[in-house]
Amino acid sequence: MNKQNKAICYILDDDLVESKWLEKIIKTIDILEIRGRASDPKKAMEDILNEEPEIIFMDIIIQGKVGFEIISEIRQNLINPEFIIVTNHKELAIRAIKTSVFDYLLKPIDVIELKETINRFLIKKSNKKIPYIKDTLIWNTLSERENEIVQYLIEGKTSEQYLIEGKTSEDIAAILFISKHTVDTHRRNILKKLKLKSTIDLFRHYNNS
Repeated sequence: MNKQNKAICYILDDDLVESKWLEKIIKTIDILEIRGRASDPKKAMEDILNEEPEIIFMDIIIQGKVGFEIISEIRQNLINPEFIIVTNHKELAIRAIKTSVFDYLLKPIDVIELKETINRFLIKKSNKKIPYIKDTLIWNTLSERENEIVQYLIEGKTSEQYLIEGKTSEDIAAILFISKHTVDTHRRNILKKLKLKSTIDLFRHYNNS
């Protein structure tokens, strides 16, 4: 592939073994080009400002610093790469999704899952448009992504159609180009925000709003 067509990426992780393994995997993906790898957030920030990568692979905890602070600092510098979190910290997934990271992958890195994430990035980069749910006040507590999840779960269905045709997390992940883990996290968060117990309750709540 022409070097100019490759997606520039950067790795920020203080786990040397995992970051080297990730780098090795990325080098096998022809459409990616690594422009740097660091374990120190300060050095990484300098590199990122210079290179302006399209993708940043990073852990969510780096040298005791929470990665959300780093993401915010990068965005404040008017650089908007896609952040792919690669971490052992499963408990921070919901917060990461609220921060609009592209995907949240758990260590040890699964090569197939990583490549699926890259494929989703490429599809998004090609400007594939995804419709949004209707705008009503009752859904203002949900993020745009959460509204998308609701749309593909229930919008436009009768109760009978929902029971027969309701999409699984795998189905929605494929449509929205995100991982099943991310969809499951969104679904839990939606129910929590709306104070509902199940997707059936969500269906009733939607159609009565």
